[in-house]
Amino acid sequence: MKNLGKARWAARRAEALEQEARALAADRSGDWRAHRKREEGAARLRREAARFRTMAAHWMPDEAA
Repeated sequence: MKNLGKARWAARRAEALEQEARALAADRSGDWRAHRKREEGAARLRREAARFRTMAAHWMPDEAA
């Protein structure tokens, strides 16, 4: 059951990163350079969220999906 806690933590972390990426992408202030920088940051956050989802699925496949 030790892995259940890890899986839940990883799933919560993935959701938090996704939420942060959505907020970053939704910000439309600044010029095209600022937009591009935020999109790059959002993409990085999404990749990190995917990594945490993979961890969650590894620790508890039926819970993380």
